[in-house]
Amino acid sequence: MSKKIYNGEFQYTEIKSGVRITNYVGAAEKAIIPAEIDGAPVTEIGEDAFADCEEVLQIFLPATVKRIGKFILSQNQIDAPEEIILPPPLNFLYSELGGEITIDKYTGAENSATIPAAIDGLPVTKIGDYAFQYCENLTAIEIPKSVTKIGLAAFEYCTALAAVDIPDSVTAIGYCAFSNCKSLRELHIPNSVTEIDRWAFGGCSSLKEVTIPDSITKIDRCVFGGCSFLKEVNIPNSVTKIDFRAFQECISLESIRIPAHTKIADDAFYDCRPTLKIIRY
Repeated sequence: MSKKIYNGEFQYTEIKSGVRITNYVGAAEKAIIPAEIDGAPVTEIGEDAFADCEEVLQIFLPATVKRIGKFILSQNQIDAPEEIILPPPLNFLYSELGGEITIDKYTGAENSATIPAAIDGLPVTKIGDYAFQYCENLTAIEIPKSVTKIGLAAFEYCTALAAVDIPDSVTAIGYCAFSNCKSLRELHIPNSVTEIDRWAFGGCSSLKEVTIPDSITKIDRCVFGGCSFLKEVNIPNSVTKIDFRAFQECISLESIRIPAHTKIADDAFYDCRPTLKIIRY
């Protein structure tokens, strides 16, 4: 389908639901996307629509937009726009693949956020990489039971996040997913989780209690590194290995119960207190 130009600023194509913006060709610092073009609603922003737009500082989206491509979400894009202004109450950028929705970015400023279970009738199944990273004012997050995966650094440096309820639909928690959530005090990991990647809870310095389910077979590298308030841990019988520096700098750790068959890597308890009691059972 051929592309057209609107007002000398936007390149677009007509699609079934209305209009898709495919490219921004203007030169303004504020890119204001129209709600409609030639009487048709603007419903989508295509991938890379704002790629290499060094001059754009803000993008204003109309309420008609239902799909947003990953046009500024790449961590490798140097000159990305600084801010996206969304119509309330939608505070999420998201993408769709295979009939499932990934939350790509939270753009709200509220202290609490509720992730929807579905968007446009499609289930929200993943909290994407970096989606809430550095949301330092976020104190509470509600994750729906539709979510099965929490991505890389999804909540990293959410320093005010005091509690999180991980639903029993989640099977995988990514690398650094909750690292440096320095206000996180309690953590219950449900039995649905089978994979916890490295540094997932590293630097959660206020964490006092953690429940590790018997669905976990490995405590990966630095998963609880720097959890300096953690005092007691019970490793379930399902765990076959505790990896290198898994509990490094857990300086308050007094005792840990570990199955007799579980292999403990060198320096798994690096910089823990010398009086740490390792109880085999």
